Amino acid sequence: MLPIIDCESKFNHYNEDGTVLRGRETPDIGVSQISPKYHPEVDAEDLFTNLAYARKLYDISGVKPWVCRKYVAQL
Repeated sequence: MLPIIDCESKFNHYNEDGTVLRGRETPDIGVSQISPKYHPEVDAEDLFTNLAYARKLYDISGVKPWVCRKYVAQL
């Protein structure tokens, strides 16, 4: 899971100005880049919720939910 988070956000949950990190091309949120489109019930702006939900997704689906899976698989 750590290589996915590194690829998705470089372990950053916040931007330099203190706002929560958002995807450049998608509205994905935070350190784990949780998609509000697919997971609207999650408060992904909260760092701990973001990480806990990412772990839950990972336990259920492995790396499939993340775009970076194709890059991490090559490592």
